[in-house]
Amino acid sequence: MNKLVKTRFMTYNTTMPEKIISVYCRKGHIVFEKYHKIGKGRLQKCYIDQIGQDHTNGSEKAINDLVYCLKCNPMLPVAIVSLIHGRKAYKIIQSGIRKVVT
Repeated sequence: MNKLVKTRFMTYNTTMPEKIISVYCRKGHIVFEKYHKIGKGRLQKCYIDQIGQDHTNGSEKAINDLVYCLKCNPMLPVAIVSLIHGRKAYKIIQSGIRKVVT
């Protein structure tokens, strides 16, 4: 029987896999550390409140601004700040990060 679990982030089904991952830019520098990913598949968005350590300046930016890797700045955009389901999130640019699939 499936059980619903409430966390400070969201309510989710316990049958969904969850992992704590680190996200790296295309050149190998760490971008998001200890991101709490729920579900399987490719990383398409990162909710800002689920990121343990953010090594970008994206949390200060406005909606629809580009987020860059601080070490590769401004050559390598890794995400776009957006509002998804009423929460601030990064929409990942797949060519800017190394492949993350769970």
